[in-house]
Amino acid sequence: MIAQLQKHVGLWFLTAIALLAAIPPAIARDFTYEYAGQTLTYTVLSEEDKTCETKQGGNNYSGNYVRGEVIIPECVFDGADTYTVTTIGENSFYYQTGLTSVKIPNTVITIGSNAFYRCEDLTSIEIPSSVTIIGDKAFTSCTGLTSIEIHNSVTTIGSFAFWNCKALTSIEIPSSVTTIGERAFAECYGLTSIEIPSSVTSIGSSAFQSCTSLSSVIYNCDVTGNNLFLNSPVRDFTFGGAVVPDEMVRLLCIYSVEDFTFSSPVTTIGKSAFSGISGLTSIEIPNTVTTIGESAFSGSPGLTSIEIPSTVTTIGKNAFWGCSNLTSVINNSDAYAIDMFVNSPVSDLTIGGTIVPDFMARDIGVWESLKRLTLTDKVIAIGEHAFDGCTGLISVKIPNTVITIGSNAFKSCVGLTSVGLPGSVTTIGNKAFYGCTGLTSVAIPNSVKTIGESAFWGCTGLNSIEIPSSVTTIGEWAFARCSNLTSVVYNSDACESSIFTDSPVSDLTIGMATVPELMAHHFGIVPSLIRLSFADKVTTIGRNAFSGCASLTSVDLPGSVTTLGNSAFYGCAGLTSATIPNSVTTIGESAFSGCTGLTSIEIPSSVTTIGGWAFAGCSNLTSVVYNSEACESGIFKDSPVSDLTIGMTTVPKSMATHFGIVASLIRLSFTDKVTTIGEDAFNGCVGLTSVDLPGSVTTLGNSAFYGCTGLTSIEIPSSVTTIGKWAFEGCGNIETISFASVTPPEANQNEFSELWRSARIVVPGDALTTYLDFAPYNRFYKWGTVEEPEGHSDGVFAYVFTENPPAAYIMADESYREAGPALTVPLRTNKGTTIYPIKGILPGAFHYCTNLNSVKIGNNVELIGYNAFASCNALTSVEIPNSVITIGGGAFNGCSGLTSIEIPNSVTTIGDTAFSNCYGLTSLEIPNSVATIGYGAFMGNYKVSELTLGSGLKTIGVAAFQGCARITDVVIPPFVTEIGASAFAGTGLKTVKIGCRVTSIGANAFAQMNDMTGIYVTAMAPPTAENTSFSNYSMPLYVVPGTISLYENASPCWYRFYDEGSISEQTPVTEVTVEDMLLAGAKPGDTFQIKSGVVPAEATLPHLFYVSSNPDVVQVTHEGLVTIMEPQATNDEEIETYSYREPADVEIRVYSMYDDVAPAVIKFDISTGVDDIVIGDASGEIDRSLPYEVYNLNGQMVGTDRSNLANGIYIVRQGSKVQKIAVK
Repeated sequence: MIAQLQKHVGLWFLTAIALLAAIPPAIARDFTYEYAGQTLTYTVLSEEDKTCETKQGGNNYSGNYVRGEVIIPECVFDGADTYTVTTIGENSFYYQTGLTSVKIPNTVITIGSNAFYRCEDLTSIEIPSSVTIIGDKAFTSCTGLTSIEIHNSVTTIGSFAFWNCKALTSIEIPSSVTTIGERAFAECYGLTSIEIPSSVTSIGSSAFQSCTSLSSVIYNCDVTGNNLFLNSPVRDFTFGGAVVPDEMVRLLCIYSVEDFTFSSPVTTIGKSAFSGISGLTSIEIPNTVTTIGESAFSGSPGLTSIEIPSTVTTIGKNAFWGCSNLTSVINNSDAYAIDMFVNSPVSDLTIGGTIVPDFMARDIGVWESLKRLTLTDKVIAIGEHAFDGCTGLISVKIPNTVITIGSNAFKSCVGLTSVGLPGSVTTIGNKAFYGCTGLTSVAIPNSVKTIGESAFWGCTGLNSIEIPSSVTTIGEWAFARCSNLTSVVYNSDACESSIFTDSPVSDLTIGMATVPELMAHHFGIVPSLIRLSFADKVTTIGRNAFSGCASLTSVDLPGSVTTLGNSAFYGCAGLTSATIPNSVTTIGESAFSGCTGLTSIEIPSSVTTIGGWAFAGCSNLTSVVYNSEACESGIFKDSPVSDLTIGMTTVPKSMATHFGIVASLIRLSFTDKVTTIGEDAFNGCVGLTSVDLPGSVTTLGNSAFYGCTGLTSIEIPSSVTTIGKWAFEGCGNIETISFASVTPPEANQNEFSELWRSARIVVPGDALTTYLDFAPYNRFYKWGTVEEPEGHSDGVFAYVFTENPPAAYIMADESYREAGPALTVPLRTNKGTTIYPIKGILPGAFHYCTNLNSVKIGNNVELIGYNAFASCNALTSVEIPNSVITIGGGAFNGCSGLTSIEIPNSVTTIGDTAFSNCYGLTSLEIPNSVATIGYGAFMGNYKVSELTLGSGLKTIGVAAFQGCARITDVVIPPFVTEIGASAFAGTGLKTVKIGCRVTSIGANAFAQMNDMTGIYVTAMAPPTAENTSFSNYSMPLYVVPGTISLYENASPCWYRFYDEGSISEQTPVTEVTVEDMLLAGAKPGDTFQIKSGVVPAEATLPHLFYVSSNPDVVQVTHEGLVTIMEPQATNDEEIETYSYREPADVEIRVYSMYDDVAPAVIKFDISTGVDDIVIGDASGEIDRSLPYEVYNLNGQMVGTDRSNLANGIYIVRQGSKVQKIAVK
């Protein structure tokens, strides 16, 4: 109920209010008032406020009719009250043509609409500072007004307020104005300039239309009205607002503006703001602008240049579209828009933003017109496709701030002739300069790290390029199809496929550290490359780097290169020279294989590794200097290397075979670095005719020159100390081998096996005896000295001589074959006036002299050489003098007619096979002087039944007595240390007594002796022996007491006697006894029999051995018979000679078979053999006043003055006179 009541009351209240509003106001009261001679009618506005206005007029009539000058007072009196005039009423002076001037009081706030409409004679009006509103048409058609002052109180200027004020030439709109009405100043023909304050927030359409003299506008507000300046010829326009409104030019109708400036910090230029402005030729966009709207300047044909400030962040689409004369643009911002410059012939573009965006030229529409491009130092990146297709672009300036040039950035810019890339650029994108056919030069700075795929593809104008070391990545086809690109400097370590494909790169300089595998293939320059060089940064040239570059003619390798990879220059057929520096350590497989143009090459010493076939198939390579220590198979295979100089330290095994030059090598030389020529080094080099060995070589390896049939001579320098086995085997055409050293090189007996008979060995004269004592040289048949290479003949024998001391040696000669039946080797021979004792019979001297049946050798001979009398099968008698020291290998081999031989007690060495196959021999007594019995020395002498070995023997050689089937017992003397393999194999031995110092018994030493009944060994420690040293282990082994356990556990030989036979103790000798002898003052020719024995008498091995301390003075037989030797004396036709001897103390020691038993000692006091004798003239008196020569009895010249000689026997020679003298 209450709610309904409230509802009805509300309705009644609202109805009452509506009725009150409908009651009309009280009717205004007019009154007149005269002032200053003019009477005006006023209307009360407020009785309360006592305000009034000049009386309003009606439609087309005036509220007051006046003429002349009107002064409106501030207050008026109606007869009762005073009223303040606050308003000039509407139409108050409508069409008062006679009105000439008006003074409005400072109390007026509003000038009403049409207040002075068409007051055509009005020329002056004072509007006070109190006025805030000038109403619509307030001064319309006041054609007489020339100026008017509007105070800073006015906020509104109504529509048509000053329309058609034709005479008005200037007006200042105060900053208080917020509203300017429609056509407020239209057709003010006299106005030349206007400034619209920033206070204006509303401006009516056509406000300044048809102001035909208006050329200058200052427009400080942000609002527009339609057709604001329609038909007004505005030329200079200053904008002072914050935002240039959208379509400003169209709305303001200021198409005629030629000079547009900004006076305030504008932030936004609206959409189409300047679109269609035809007269504008330039505009400076302030650096406060952040936004330029769509089509902001489109269709501005007068614009020739524009600069966009860096503050701009947004530019609308088509911002400068159709600016038909816009050729120069500076854009300092990062803002761009689609079609920004479409149909604008922008030829010069300066970019000052941070980043040039992707597809910029196409997106903004300058790709067809752009000719010159400048980037400021704010730009850091050029985007992808930024200037793609700018075919007219002829100039680009890139600052030192740009880091990245994007993919396709300048693609197809065919007009570009050069590009200066600054040192800031790190990346050149894919196809960045693709198809820039006009580009003739580009310098890529050392800052660039990446060059993208096809970056400079098709730049046909380029003829050279340098890739800096900074580049770490380079894409495929980066410089492909650059049809004039011939010169490249490539300092980068990056490599990718086809970088220079179809670019005729002929000159390449490389500065990368490592040249990658297949570089030329990857680069695509295989067919074009002609000249190749490297910077001193390069260390490695990779596998196949330049393989197949058939046109390559020169390579300049720097001193920094260490590695040439496999096949690095394979198939570079045009390469005629290549210098490998001393820095190179590795040359890979096939590195220069197939370089058919190479004629010579030098491998430096720095090379430590060289691959197989490194220079194979170099069909014109004839000369090689090889200083490296490395060697691998096939290095020069199928390359006709004829001249080889080697500078390595060690020439490796099978070098020529590994090198593949066996068939082609002709001349061989070495530097003085070479020390060793390895095994088989030049084996089979049949064409080799010349070898020059340097003074540094110390070793010639086994088979080093095996089969070099083209060699006719060889010179061995003094540095050579070792010549290996078969070193010159098969070199059958060598005629002379010369040795420079006085010390014979160590050599195997086989290295000259084919040359002993045919080649002449030439040695230094003072080293002849040394070579004759040294195997295998002691086998050569022909000899010469450096001083007399061909030797000498006295008509009977051929000789080779030594001068210090003088000595002669009989050499082999074909004429000896007819000698016989008896042969006497004389004591001496003459060469000129010099006497030469004959000291030796050289190897092969009488080999195959089948007519010989007896030989007497002179008492000066010390050497019977190798094969000296070999195969003299008719020889039955040989007298070997007590002067002979060495019987050479094979000396009497095959002398089957010999039935006995007496080896003198002077001989120390019996050479290999010295008496082998002397089938007639029945007994052998080896004197105490012999220390060594060589290999097979008595092998095959099956008739020998008695064998006595001397006490001085130390070594029994391999097969020394093999096949001596009738020997049944042998005592190995106590000083023998080595029994060679097969030493007694195949003999008839039943017992063997082995001395106490034997340490080694060779394989089969006592094999093939199944009749043996016992082995006696006196060595305290089991000698080293083989499982096959004895053929029968079922027999007893007798050892020294206390050693059974040692032998039982000694393998692989001795323990078998324990397993298969037995091991027993001997009864050893405990003492050696001799009877006292009266020996003081013993004289030459005296003989003594030593009476000796052992304790106990029943000792198992009672054998005794006698050793003289000076065999030249005192000799002793196996049986203990002592002889005091006479001074050696022989006779010939001219002179008797003596070997002079000083008095001497000599002792003989008597040894047992047992090492722990002290020898018995016998001492002799021997007097001189020549007692105060003077020997007379043998061939004429010597005239001491004339020169003469003095010789010792060995034939050695010792002076030219006998008065200075020591005591002794001498020979004096003066011309043909010879005299023996004794000096006391």
